[in-house]
Amino acid sequence: MPFSTSLLSKLPAPSAMHTAEWDLVPAEIRARAFFMAGVTHLQTLIQFRKIAAEVAAGKLSPQEARRALREFLRELGYRAPEGKAGTIQDLSSRRRMDVVIDTNARMAAGWANYNRQLENTAQPGQRLVRVRQSRRPRNWAARWKEAAEAVGWEGVARGGQMVALLSSPIWRKLSRFGLPYPPYDFNSGMGVLPVRAKECQDLGLYDPETTPDPNAAAPRPSMNEGVTASVQGITPDLLEQARQLFEGVAEWDEATQSFTMVE
Repeated sequence: MPFSTSLLSKLPAPSAMHTAEWDLVPAEIRARAFFMAGVTHLQTLIQFRKIAAEVAAGKLSPQEARRALREFLRELGYRAPEGKAGTIQDLSSRRRMDVVIDTNARMAAGWANYNRQLENTAQPGQRLVRVRQSRRPRNWAARWKEAAEAVGWEGVARGGQMVALLSSPIWRKLSRFGLPYPPYDFNSGMGVLPVRAKECQDLGLYDPETTPDPNAAAPRPSMNEGVTASVQGITPDLLEQARQLFEGVAEWDEATQSFTMVE
């Protein structure tokens, strides 16, 4: 499944919750949902999700994405909260749009790359690296050490290198989002590069005699595949909207009146 399509399979979740409140929601739920802090309008979420998927697919540049979103918000009659124009709480601000589009597009790409690497036993490790410059870089070396200690250095190289097996719990611990693939935080400039089996062995991360396939123990995240949602009892017009919303990403079961997400 193309990773831009996987982004479209994330279910819109209108909610008044702010970022700190969303952080308390289990990562498995957040990974399946498309949400924006404080956004309760369903159509806004659907439009931002659509634009993010088009950026991920290379159909829109970030500049084109911002223009499309501003036009959508203008037609919607959107107004920033009083005193919040131009801030992160303003949906029409470049800062807010960039955070939403960049985070979701990179998350979809990270998910796809991670799943591809799981199939490659020749590269069972990853190295945390800077892939782009940030205006205010975080101290990732300190954050790495803290995460490694929190997971007991399980599958993590010692000696200062930010290398670990894909199966190591450090990747989820490192992530603001509780996911084993980048991005690991909002506006993060960090990514990963694959590490070959020989280097992983030299770093003492695993013994090929006892662990022929170190990737076998790695989590295999799926954005929504297999999730089933019943819509019994909803009105025909809402059911038709649901059919349109899930077209191409879910199968409809007439007998159980439910949708099941597919690859």
